[in-house]
Amino acid sequence: MRNGLLNNEKKLYRLIQVKFACLIVLAFVAAFLLNREEDAHMKYGKAGEIRYTSYVLADQLRQSSDDLTRMVRSYAVTSNEMFEKYFGDIVAIREGGKARPRHYERAYWDFMTVESPLPPFGDGERKPLLRLMEEAGFTEEEFRLLTEAQKRSDVLIGLETRAMKAMKGKFPDGLGGFSRRGEPDRQLAVQLLFGKQYHEAKRNIMGPINAFLKAMDQRTSGLVSRAETRMNHYQGKLVAVFCAFVLIWLLLLLSAYTWHGLITGKLHEEIAVRGNAEEALRLARDELEVKVVERTAELLSANRELKAEIDERRRVEDALTVSEARFRSLSDASFEGIILSEKGAIIEANSTMGLLTGYTVVELTRMSVIDLVVPELRDNVREKVRSGYENSYETKGLRKDGSVFPVEVHAGMFSHKGRELRVTAVRDISERKRAEEEIRMLQGILPLCSFCKKIRDDKGYWEQVDVYLRKHSQADISHGVCPECMTKHYGDL
Repeated sequence: MRNGLLNNEKKLYRLIQVKFACLIVLAFVAAFLLNREEDAHMKYGKAGEIRYTSYVLADQLRQSSDDLTRMVRSYAVTSNEMFEKYFGDIVAIREGGKARPRHYERAYWDFMTVESPLPPFGDGERKPLLRLMEEAGFTEEEFRLLTEAQKRSDVLIGLETRAMKAMKGKFPDGLGGFSRRGEPDRQLAVQLLFGKQYHEAKRNIMGPINAFLKAMDQRTSGLVSRAETRMNHYQGKLVAVFCAFVLIWLLLLLSAYTWHGLITGKLHEEIAVRGNAEEALRLARDELEVKVVERTAELLSANRELKAEIDERRRVEDALTVSEARFRSLSDASFEGIILSEKGAIIEANSTMGLLTGYTVVELTRMSVIDLVVPELRDNVREKVRSGYENSYETKGLRKDGSVFPVEVHAGMFSHKGRELRVTAVRDISERKRAEEEIRMLQGILPLCSFCKKIRDDKGYWEQVDVYLRKHSQADISHGVCPECMTKHYGDL
């Protein structure tokens, strides 16, 4: 049952992790969609701005045509040259020959038709209307319609020009000019500006302009519609992601509540188990106390026995320490060098060995037995060490200063605490070798003179016996007279 609970906890924990990961992913998706929606919203606003700007510019085109008509008719009726000037200003502003007033799309010329007018707005940038339309992104088809309207406006402009010239007494000369003079004819001007021909020319111009306005409206409304659709698309996705986020959040809360219930139940179960364990522990403690009393008595008895054993062991160790110190003293007092080694490595040496080799005891314990032998004999000694050779033998030792001396070696093997050790006694036999050499030299037949008793050396020279012995031995010669020679040479003295 406990394993089942653990499995349920693990599954629930993994489920909470998955839900939390989904929330994080949804948060990133929401951030991405929010960014795209903001971009779409900006494009939607831009599309609306383009639509408004396009409408304003298109309306200016239509309004300028109406303003021209109003100004030329006002001039024809009133003969006020101010309207003629305004007619020229309207054309110049539209063509870019004069600065365009700021907020020109608002009511402007209505404030300029009174005596001593004050412009409602200041001058702005000098730019043709067609250039503004190009910057606003008008299409080729829209410009084609404007061009068509421009062509058709030539008739209207011709009528308006004839009317203004008639007001000044100038009439067509048949050659394209107005050189023929006469009396100003207002009636002719009014007839030209209010007649059927003028209205038909106005209608012909408005046809392409209406088509232009329709094309512009379709283009900008489509642009706005696409931007709005895109914006609504991302907004819909944002709503879906938000709903999914809320749903997963609620599921996460539900899982957390379930997890809390499992943990709480587990805690209650553990509390109950701990209560039972504490009761069992109390009973066990009581039983343990009884056993502790019994065991304490046994331990006290064993402790007394152990103390007696420790005391005995300490006495033995003290005796061993004394014995080892005595052995060390005897070893150091020995006339021979003593080495204790393991597999050729020196682990102990006495002071006599240091005197023989010139090394300190500490230096010796860092060396090998082979290091104290001359190189040409090391293989021989190494083999004896390896094989555990225990008879005495002679070899040549090597001192720290590089000098060589003859030695006699006695070695033996023994076991100590599971280790195979080798004890080696080294004796300097230099004196013995020297004496043997002297004896060897004194052995054999010496050529002695029968008369003077001189001895001949190996080079053929004759020497006194005492001189020869002094050279070839360590004996000191003292001279005396034996009793027989005393009697023979000195008589009774």
